[in-house]
Amino acid sequence: MNSLKLSTFALGFLCLQASCTEFTFELRERRKDCFYEKFESDDKAQIDFRVLSGGNVDINVRLFDPDGEPVFSADKETQGGRVFSVTKPGIYRACFSNEFSALARKLVYFALRSGREENESLEFPDLSSSSSSSSLDEDDQERRKVMLDSMQIIGANLVSISNYQRRMRLNEAADRLAAEATLGRVGAWSLVEIFGVVSAAAAQVLAVRRLFQTTGGGTAAPAGLMGRRA
Repeated sequence: MNSLKLSTFALGFLCLQASCTEFTFELRERRKDCFYEKFESDDKAQIDFRVLSGGNVDINVRLFDPDGEPVFSADKETQGGRVFSVTKPGIYRACFSNEFSALARKLVYFALRSGREENESLEFPDLSSSSSSSSLDEDDQERRKVMLDSMQIIGANLVSISNYQRRMRLNEAADRLAAEATLGRVGAWSLVEIFGVVSAAAAQVLAVRRLFQTTGGGTAAPAGLMGRRA
């Protein structure tokens, strides 16, 4: 289990948004944990979560604004998220509940981001109205415009690549945890089967030995062999 935790906590995520908080933690049974993030007004924010392992791989999620009003909720979901507009600046509270589970612990990943969305491009300063641009001819200004457009495309692609890498790493972590858990169950069942086979073999050996034992402690030949000797 330690190797599972280390492999999951070792996930590194690249955040190109204005503000990004990502965390992987273990949520114990009958427990609720909350995390806090500050968002500014007139901004877009996003919450994402995924249960990587544990029980039925589900969890309850609640996101509250600074006034305690619910912004996002999910009941017994494996993964989900939502993009919302920050109408109230302040500290938002994200709570993850495993109170409905009496035995299973959950390994949960979540992210709180503010700023641009995945399909939005990065913002660059407008250099067309600067003082230096007035001395450039039309060809130079056109080349500058093409360069800025290319930077916008590259920035948007970087954001998309970052989110794609994050999803692939989450999928890899979830698959690895499932594979190692299955391997552990297969190993345990194999030990049970080995014990059963050895026990059956030992019982058969004892049963055969009893067939050749007499009450006096010696050994007697089977009835067929005694008939032939006679």
